[in-house]
Amino acid sequence: MQLDRLRAWCRAALPSGLTATVWLAALPLAGQEPLWDDFRERLKSETASFGALLHLNGDFQADRTFPGGDGFAVAEFRFGVSGRLDGGVDYLLQSNFGDVLDARVGFQLHRALTIDAGRFKTPFSGEFLTGAGDLDFVTRSQSIRALAPNRALGVALRGPIAAGFSYSLGLFNGRGGSTGNPRGRFANVARLAWRADGIEIALNGAVNGDRVPLIELSDPAFATIRSLLGADLRVVRGPWLLSAEVDRGDGQLGTVRDPWGGFLTGGYQVRPGSQLLLRLDHLDTGRSLDRRTLVIGGWNFSPTGPTQIQINAIFPVNGFGEEPRLLMNLELML
Repeated sequence: MQLDRLRAWCRAALPSGLTATVWLAALPLAGQEPLWDDFRERLKSETASFGALLHLNGDFQADRTFPGGDGFAVAEFRFGVSGRLDGGVDYLLQSNFGDVLDARVGFQLHRALTIDAGRFKTPFSGEFLTGAGDLDFVTRSQSIRALAPNRALGVALRGPIAAGFSYSLGLFNGRGGSTGNPRGRFANVARLAWRADGIEIALNGAVNGDRVPLIELSDPAFATIRSLLGADLRVVRGPWLLSAEVDRGDGQLGTVRDPWGGFLTGGYQVRPGSQLLLRLDHLDTGRSLDRRTLVIGGWNFSPTGPTQIQINAIFPVNGFGEEPRLLMNLELML
């Protein structure tokens, strides 16, 4: 009877694309998954682990004020292979069928020293370094999307130090492209992290070679930032989650001066495969009219091992006169 009422409410209150999603989430979690187990056994090994990621997004507003229109989109569709070979060599190759996302080869020279070369994620920000299939919300936070360095071509050193500490530092093409570095300028990016018992704390930094774009920022409005500093925290204790990050840039382009932003997230796992989240997300570009604060409620539901449903309700507190927005993501990660 309760499931019948839920189905009727979904049909009456939600856009048709969301009805099936919420109804599916009301079903019990899958038990044994022999097909998924067989796939992992055949295509995932230490030397070559094949995988794919598909994100189908839904975006809805009662009164459309966010760029774009209501509807559905293929937000991610990528394929990759990674593994470890003899002689301390590891690799990652990943493409979204339109661009090379990652093409990295690592050489472990010592337990505490691995050299990476190629195109890969710069070591800045815990949320940016989290894979697209493991994000807490449908999209990354405002500050990460606007300020954090993106993937870039270069070399980096990484490894553990002692007592839970690890480091990563690299030299990358200043413009972040995969074909060259026409100005001959470079960006330096570094991360120092400490991890133990479900806690990770890290400091991040990036310095630009000159006033060319700092690697490949997602938002060109911040392209002349000379340096970035950031810190992030993630704590998992039983069903509870706490994560936070703050980032600040040094630089100016027009009226944008020393932008900064960050987020604070709390989460609770209601049951295995079902998690509730709440986030406060802020971005300040240095202009009085461009201080944007969002409150985001999230629900993550995993009906089977390779699938996940994410629903985010976004409520603007200030900035840009936006209306509340609903984001949905259906994920298949093999």
